[in-house]
Amino acid sequence: MRRNTWIFLIIGVLFIGASLEAVEVLNKIRLNGFLSQAFMKSQKNNFLTRSKKGSFEINEVGVTLSTNLTDRLRFGLQLFSRDMGELGNNAVVLDWAFADYRVTNWLGVRVGKVKAPLGLYNEGRDTDFLRPMAFLPQGIYIETYRGFIVAYQGLGVYGNVYLGNAGDISYHAYVGTNNVSKDETLVKHLQNLLNLLSPYTGVVVSDLTLSTKIAAGGKAEWNTPVTGLKLGVSTLKYSTDFLLHSGAPRIGFLKVPHQWIFSLEYMWNNFTLAAEYSEMKTDIEAFDLPFPLEYQTNQTYYVMLSYMINNKLTLTGLADFFYENKKDRKGITYEEMGYPNHMGWRKDLGACLRYDFNEHWTVKAEWHAIDGTALYINLYNTDEVYQKWSYFIFKTSFSF
Repeated sequence: MRRNTWIFLIIGVLFIGASLEAVEVLNKIRLNGFLSQAFMKSQKNNFLTRSKKGSFEINEVGVTLSTNLTDRLRFGLQLFSRDMGELGNNAVVLDWAFADYRVTNWLGVRVGKVKAPLGLYNEGRDTDFLRPMAFLPQGIYIETYRGFIVAYQGLGVYGNVYLGNAGDISYHAYVGTNNVSKDETLVKHLQNLLNLLSPYTGVVVSDLTLSTKIAAGGKAEWNTPVTGLKLGVSTLKYSTDFLLHSGAPRIGFLKVPHQWIFSLEYMWNNFTLAAEYSEMKTDIEAFDLPFPLEYQTNQTYYVMLSYMINNKLTLTGLADFFYENKKDRKGITYEEMGYPNHMGWRKDLGACLRYDFNEHWTVKAEWHAIDGTALYINLYNTDEVYQKWSYFIFKTSFSF
């Protein structure tokens, strides 16, 4: 009897200890999140959704859990849901989840599914409070590329190197892979390209699946001695195979041998200037037949200027330019194929008025006037596409 009493006492002590440890861990867990809803109305062309009629099919919801188990070890994950026309449809996905171990200030290691470092804004692109406009400049932060560039699954190293009077440099490099949904707009675009070969191959592709071989890249940012000035460079390498359906043999490939992005951000008083320049080379082949249109290097650059009128109101202007082929800015290749030449470029002039009610609630009213139909506008428009078009978007976001 006495022996049983000791056994129960030991079990009780262990249970209480485990409970206290669990409570301590729970107390360290931070819960954050955000949600946004937008309305978009466009003229002449649909954009991302059936926007010519006006659409509420634009929303984002994210819930983030994170905890610091020690001073050097932390874990985090984010569940994410979005609706962007035919994309997402509010399906809940694991947006990222990783373990992070900080060895020292200049070296840390992340393992898991991690937001990819690319340009000024990719790592925070899903948090509306961190971006000045409802949509980031589409030449670089293309919504139809999101599944390809938003995160990597693999190993990353990062850190910050202090340079004394020369400022400091932060870096993040990675290697891994990623999973891309077959519902992504770019996948549908690739499927359409493959079906252009049907007269020669006799194959109609209806369930294209991508199998990523490698996704690697990195970013370095220099916080210069000039107050408010930050310079950066990012790179990306990507390779994926085309499959007729999951498990089928490879029928072709898409490769991005390299993408380079050069970034500048300068904050002075109430002004913030951001500018980036990018070139991305693509190589695509299927059924042992090349796509001449795709052996090219696209070019994009933008300038974005924000002015904080007061603590609540901010005005932002944008000039964003994208060319499908930097050696064919007039779209002559498209004309030779029987398509409108304006599919070769996209020139976007936009303005956004943002109002922050408080640190948790913001609204944005934004207007874009666009010349050109690059970036797969034809996929959202079954009838004629127009060279010059525009859209308005009103968006509200909450965070907690």
